[in-house]
Amino acid sequence: MKKIHLKNMYYILCLLSSFLLYPLASSYAGNIATGKIVKEGIIDCFEEELKSEDNKFVYCEASGAIYTRNSIIIVNDKPIPNKSPIFTLSYPKLLVDSYLQIDTIIKANKYEDITKTLDEKFIIATTSFDRIKTDSSEWDSYNTIVYWENSKPETAKVISATTHNNISTSISLRSKISAVLNNSPYFKIEGIAVLPNNKLLIGVREVGEKYDNYSYVVKIISVNFNIKDGEIILEDNFNLAYEFDINKHENLEINKLSMGLSSLVYDKSRDAIWLLTSHESNDSLNGILWRLSLDDFEGKRQPLLITNFEGVPLFFKHKAEGITLVEDNKLFIIHDDDKVDTGKKPNQAHYTIVEIN
Repeated sequence: MKKIHLKNMYYILCLLSSFLLYPLASSYAGNIATGKIVKEGIIDCFEEELKSEDNKFVYCEASGAIYTRNSIIIVNDKPIPNKSPIFTLSYPKLLVDSYLQIDTIIKANKYEDITKTLDEKFIIATTSFDRIKTDSSEWDSYNTIVYWENSKPETAKVISATTHNNISTSISLRSKISAVLNNSPYFKIEGIAVLPNNKLLIGVREVGEKYDNYSYVVKIISVNFNIKDGEIILEDNFNLAYEFDINKHENLEINKLSMGLSSLVYDKSRDAIWLLTSHESNDSLNGILWRLSLDDFEGKRQPLLITNFEGVPLFFKHKAEGITLVEDNKLFIIHDDDKVDTGKKPNQAHYTIVEIN
């Protein structure tokens, strides 16, 4: 009897596995989504040992990303002295190309996510909307959505602008968002994306009474917009388009974590939305990746949890904060580990590239 070479045996086993798994995969078409981490690394957001005016180290706290025209635009949720909280990375080298040092961009506080229109003509970035002072305009800048013509940051404008003390913000949107969230006095925005037919999605991570009394959520608000003479104008049809209770997911390991939405991006080729949820408590950080078809989005059904081929959820060991497609089958994920020691310097941020199947 001829000996079977180990390599040939491997191929035979793979072939048999494919035949055995085919009926299962066919039965659940659309209900299986897998991926694998193909690269992990660190980017330098700015020079090492950069310090603030009070002589403290400045931390890179990258919170959102969008790929466009061979670059990734990153938003940082803290100011970067003498630079800008929004900067561009070359791809695939992942080196800083430029900082968008435009007054309209710099004056907004706490950026959380960034997106682009489907024709890539405009870039849109949102802040957190997580604070306000009722007796002053001091914190209005935390309530801002900024947009500009792609590759022309000097054209930056504020959506639904209201001006106080020479600073334009989107503070007028706050009451509209709160109304959709049952008039919640506190909420935090961490996602933004554009769908076909000029629909803007706003992802909500936290809802509650105040900043220290809230619940993590996965809620998505939608509103339509028009573009006229280079200006993005929102319609008045804000509504809660989607929500998902992670605690009702069948995966018990996930149920042990308090997780909220941290980013979303529309995938034109798959007609789906990629979602990130993340968890943070003391020194515990992680994130999970999901895919939500537009059919499931409109039908308000659960998103698909992304797993490896063995069915294990694709956990990230960092606080996953921003997501974007960099190639048809690759997702770039930027992490914001704040001041937790995860093997990086203050001026750096971890990233992960996931290959999706």
